[in-house]
Formats: sequence, structure tokens, C-alpha cells
Amino acid sequence: MPHLYGGFDMKTNRLYYKLILLLALAAVSFGCEKKDLTSIDQLDDLLFVHATYTINFNSAWDNEKTPYLNVASDYDVRYTLEFWTIDADGNKNKLVVRKQVIGSALAEGNNSQVIKVDLPGKKLKAVVWADLVKKGETSNPFFDVSDLTQVKMLSIGFNKDKDAFSNAQDVDYTIYAKDITDVDVTESITLLRPFACYNVVANDYEKYITEKGNNAPLPAFTNIAYQLWIPTQYNAFAQMPQGATTALSYKYTSGPLSGELYPLASDVIFVGTADTDFQYYNFIAAVYDANSVLVATSANVEAKILRNKLTYIYGPFITTSNIGTSGIDDSFDDHIDVVIPD
Repeated sequence: MPHLYGGFDMKTNRLYYKLILLLALAAVSFGCEKKDLTSIDQLDDLLFVHATYTINFNSAWDNEKTPYLNVASDYDVRYTLEFWTIDADGNKNKLVVRKQVIGSALAEGNNSQVIKVDLPGKKLKAVVWADLVKKGETSNPFFDVSDLTQVKMLSIGFNKDKDAFSNAQDVDYTIYAKDITDVDVTESITLLRPFACYNVVANDYEKYITEKGNNAPLPAFTNIAYQLWIPTQYNAFAQMPQGATTALSYKYTSGPLSGELYPLASDVIFVGTADTDFQYYNFIAAVYDANSVLVATSANVEAKILRNKLTYIYGPFITTSNIGTSGIDDSFDDHIDVVIPD
């Protein structure tokens, strides 16, 4: 049933409005030397392009060997969409529509959400960001998405709730700009994580027990001190990290032991530029026991990370101090393992 307003359905109202606007513009133009109505863009500001967007993403990391890290049933997906007018070179001009909705529950694997939005008949950039919210909530404590051209990461260090997906694509509705009737269009956009995830893992636990004895204190937490810079913002319009910040560090609860491997730390880092989907980052890892006594510290470690992929960095982090990354293997086969030699 049509939505009624003043005795007319909304599409009829928009049609009348456009006709009245055309007549008014024509009357003004006839009193001027310039009578080219096609140069007048007031009609373009009407939201008469009714777009249905299907937004897709896969919650698994590209090279994930285990099930999705999160318990999918605990979360809904929050979608934030911004539509910017763009010039001939694709540069942003003006934000014309912004919409945020809480979508369906997060699924392990493929996710899809249909969102309807009314748009002007212009050339636009559709910018989409999707993140997680706990059931019954509407906010995510790890990302500030008030402006998708500068999404802010509010904390460092991995958290299972700290996950997001994004993409941007051009859409051109100028062919409808001078239509006086509403039009319906359908679009599809596939999202990808805007960051990479790394895990620092000690592979020398057996050596540690041999040297220190069976009663040696277990590593309790690890301090990761980033060297050089780390991006703390993401420009979802350009699909590029930004906001380079230095001297960042975080404390991460280490463990538990898995076989002979001891997980020490993990984080996600914004990655990807217009030219590539990988980045290098540098860190120093300092491992402590439960009494805050230093177990071992590394030298500078450099690792290559790829967007939407997991990287595991294995090394003798609890028996050897000042280990570096000389001779590491970052060939990036199915599972990205960076092995630091003794």
C-alpha cells in the first residue's frame, strides 16, 4: 500500500514537486540570457533513486585453518553506509546520505544483508563499513565510525570483538538526473577486512623448561612495543590506512600452552593502500612472568602482513634475548608462518 501524505502517495508528491521545480526554473531562466536548464542541478538533490544494496562478506580469514575466531551467535552486524558525491577524478566532494542499521546475526562464513537507501541522481562513491555489536547493543567500543573517511581504532591489542569489514565502489546515477519519475536500482558490494592479524608465538617452550626446570614460571603477559609507526585510522572512502602514530605499545595476556607452542601476543593492524594489500611493521616483544619479572626480550622484529590474512610469527621468544628477524621465511604459502631462527 502506498504511503499517503496530504492525500497523495509519496511518489506522486515527488513527481509534482519535480514538475513544479522545473516550471519555476524555466520561469527564472526565461528572464535571463542563459536558458540552458541542463546546467541547473537542483533536481539532482532529490532522493529519487531508490537503491537496494546487497552487502556481502565472509567472516573467515582468507587463510584460516580453524573455525571463525568469534562465536558468531553472540553478535549482530552493524552496517554504516556513506554516499559521497565525487568529481570526474573520483575525489570526494560532499556527503549526501549516511545510514546506519543493525543487521542480522553474524554467521560463520558467508554473510549477506539487504539495505535500501534513497539517493540523488549523481555520480557517487558508496562507502560501507560493517563491524560487530553484541546482542542487544548498538555500539562497538573498538571503532569510531562517525566519519568513514577517518575510522578510528580506539585501542590496540587483539580482542575477539574487534573485527570489521569494508569496501567502497563508484556508482553513477547521472543517467537518471533529469528524470521526473522515481527509479529503482539494485547494487551489490563485497566487503573485506581492512586489516591483517598477527600472532606472536614462542616455539622454544621445551628448551625453556629444560634450561629453567619444570617449576620455571610460565610467561604470563607480553608487552609489544611498536617501532616506527602504526596507522590508527582507516579511510574507508580511499580504502587506505592513515593516522600514522609512533611509540604505541600494549600488554597482552599470554598462553595457554598448546603442545610445544606458547602464544604470546596478537593484534590487528590496518593495512592496504591503493597499490598493494600488504604492509611491514616492526615490534619488540618483552615477555614477563606473573610476578612481572622479565623472562626475555627480543630485538626489533620486522614482519610482513597481508590484508584479511593471519600471520603467525614463531621464534625463541622466551629463551633468547635480542633475537631479530635475520633469515626469516615470509614466502606466504597457504598459511603465513614467519619463523625466526635461534
